[in-house]
Amino acid sequence: TLAFLYSSLNLSAFKVVVPVCLRSDTSIVMDSNLKVATWNILWTDFNFEKRIEEITANLLGVDIICLQEVREDSIFHAGQELAAKLGIKMVSNAHYATSEKPKYEMGIKINSVILSKYDAIESGVVDTKNGDYGLIAFALLDTPHRPTLVFSAHLDWGGEKEFERLAQVKSINEASQLYLERIKRKYGADPIIVLAGDFNTEPDSQTILYLEGKQATVQENQAQWVDAWGLANPGSEGYTSVPSENELAYKVGQAHVYEPSMIPPRRIDYIFVKGWAYGKPGHTLSAELLGTRSLLGETLGSDHYGILAELWNPTPKSLDD
Repeated sequence: TLAFLYSSLNLSAFKVVVPVCLRSDTSIVMDSNLKVATWNILWTDFNFEKRIEEITANLLGVDIICLQEVREDSIFHAGQELAAKLGIKMVSNAHYATSEKPKYEMGIKINSVILSKYDAIESGVVDTKNGDYGLIAFALLDTPHRPTLVFSAHLDWGGEKEFERLAQVKSINEASQLYLERIKRKYGADPIIVLAGDFNTEPDSQTILYLEGKQATVQENQAQWVDAWGLANPGSEGYTSVPSENELAYKVGQAHVYEPSMIPPRRIDYIFVKGWAYGKPGHTLSAELLGTRSLLGETLGSDHYGILAELWNPTPKSLDD
């Protein structure tokens, strides 16, 4: 059974952090499409200050940003730092690295966060009650034309953790459906719903097949999410973890294997849009990788490459028009 951090299956108990009104203006807005990014920014000390500058350079002008492995200690929060540098707000924060006890002993917390140029109507944390990384940041954003519900997730790490990852996305899917129904009732709006993050699993895994509606059972409610990269770049690998060419991924890999350059490239980071999002609000217009080279010439931003997608956000209309 899905449980939320604030109250088990009590949607009215989601924490409201910024009580604002939804936009009522439905006039044409030329720049209303949503630029959405996700990036695991690597919590470790490797050139951390220079990496923050590099990450900032890559994320300038992005509307909504989902980050994972966001470092926090007693005097510094990387999410707040990036929000300040980008001139936007940190609207949701989830401490999730419950298994990483040594980090907590050093006074370090590892978070998933959401940054946004738009105000949050509501935000908080969904507790999937599965695995080690079971806490998921979410925010309902006051975007033009319609609200946008965003989840920033870092699923469990490890080849043997597919069961936990599958359980986590099933809980997220259930939460998104409950929240969708609540938004329709409360605001009379049909939102765009985005799930983004480091999923630690490849496109042919059970976790991703479930999200895409390609794994069906009669016992469970089904999911349907559109993979932004796959829609915008059919047939393209879109690898986000490439230790053979990313020096930070190579360095991280040295803690786990003899020769990290022999680890195959993988696509393990994703942006998903809920529903049959073709020709409708949320349709992916384009998607590209972030951080494949240094923009400032000193270091890469992370051991992962990020993803930037542009989502269609048209003026509301009746489908009968």
